[in-house]
Amino acid sequence: MLRLAVTIGLAAALGGCHWFAAPATDTAAPAAEAPTEDPAALLPKCRPADAVDTRGEIPFKEGATTASGWTISKVAADNWEFIHVTLTKDGVTTTLEVAFNEGAEGDWATRDYRLMPAPEQEPPEPLLLETIATLRAWQAQQTEPFVEKKKDVIDPYLGLPPCDANGQPT
Repeated sequence: MLRLAVTIGLAAALGGCHWFAAPATDTAAPAAEAPTEDPAALLPKCRPADAVDTRGEIPFKEGATTASGWTISKVAADNWEFIHVTLTKDGVTTTLEVAFNEGAEGDWATRDYRLMPAPEQEPPEPLLLETIATLRAWQAQQTEPFVEKKKDVIDPYLGLPPCDANGQPT
C-alpha cells in the first residue's frame, strides 16, 4: 500500500515536469488560408516606357561608300546580337556579320564586336581589314554598343504592347 502511494505521488510530481508531461495540443483556431490567385494575373500586360531597349548607333549606313570603294547596299539590324552589312563593288556583292563579342579582343574582334563573313560568304580580306579598322575606331568613341547579348536573357515584356500613362496596354 505504501508502495502504491509512493508511486502515485511520484507520478503526480513528475507529471508537472516537462519531460514527462503529456504533449501540448494547439487549441488556437487554424490560420485562414491565403487566397489563391491566378499566376497569369501577376504577369505584365504591357511594356512600361522605361523598359524600352535602345540600340547604339550603327556606323554603317545604306548608300555610304567605304574608303576602298565598296558601297553599302543593305544593313540588316533585325537581331540584337548581330547585324549584316551587304556591300557591293565592281559587280561583286558580299555580306559581313558584326556580332556581339563574347570572347577577348583580337585580330577580328574589339571589346564589343566580332567581325566575320556572313554565312556562306567569302569577302575579300582587304574589305575585312578595312571593316575591323572602322569597328575599332567606332569602339573608341561610342557610348552604347549597337549589338548586345540577348541569348538566354528573359524579357518579361517580349511581344507586349506599350503601356499608357496609367500603366494599361495601349
